[in-house]
Amino acid sequence: MNKTARYIIFFIASALCIALVVILLRYVQQGENTCDFTMILAVIFVLITYILMLFLLFYSNKMDKSPEFKSKFVNCVAHELKTPIATISLATEGLLDNDIIKDKELIDNYIRIIQTENKRLENMVSTILESAFVSRKFFTLRQKKNPVNINYCIDSAINTISIHLKERNGTINVIYSQKNAIVCVDSNQITQVIKNILENAIKYVSNTIYPQIEIKTENIKKHIVISIKDNGIGMTQAQQKKIFKKFYRVQSEHIQPVKGYGLGLYNAKAIIKAHQGKITIESEPDKGSTFKIYLPAKEL
Repeated sequence: MNKTARYIIFFIASALCIALVVILLRYVQQGENTCDFTMILAVIFVLITYILMLFLLFYSNKMDKSPEFKSKFVNCVAHELKTPIATISLATEGLLDNDIIKDKELIDNYIRIIQTENKRLENMVSTILESAFVSRKFFTLRQKKNPVNINYCIDSAINTISIHLKERNGTINVIYSQKNAIVCVDSNQITQVIKNILENAIKYVSNTIYPQIEIKTENIKKHIVISIKDNGIGMTQAQQKKIFKKFYRVQSEHIQPVKGYGLGLYNAKAIIKAHQGKITIESEPDKGSTFKIYLPAKEL
């Protein structure tokens, strides 16, 4: 991203924040107490967007120097930013309408919209920050590893993606080979890795079929192995070699355009490696994929 583009983004973000702060102050001065809460809420959310943009400017200079990677990353994030920013802007304008502020149901609806879009922005920040963190030369875990039943991490990840799975009329079959599959890990990060793989299993399925996922755990040679199999579009050998690279995303005409930054599996590999484990993939085009996560089993 060149200096001109950075200055333009910085100017737009700053102008947006200043405008909302001015509107908030105007309403406070005029004594429009009915709109104080919603305006404060809108300002907070836009400030979060502003911080995200500043981080994007910083991160674009720190990441891979390849112009192609830079272009892909910036274009992808810019595209992803457009929707929540536009939605929050429209909702904020609605909250300023004199007719709407008299209708509590409409106000609640607009607030829910802002909260939803804010969550999207929050997830974007988390993904990008995670990538910046694992890209360090000497990547270490942020939290201490503790003995955890890996089944709990799997259950937590399934619960997180359950809404998306339901939207696609998908199913998950879980087979736990043992009730106490204990590993010493950062449970939050391992749950995030599993969640990312499950999300991909839902997204990368042909539009004409329903997602079917099978999760299985095994104890193999002092390792707990988590196997996640899907019925998605699958991958060629060439694609499999790139799947854990930063910014890489599989493209196919058989699925709807997939949102994301190509960072999830890159992060996943770094996190699993930091746990002295490994992650592998087995896949064929049109026959789905199977990801296997190997984590050292804790000796009891």
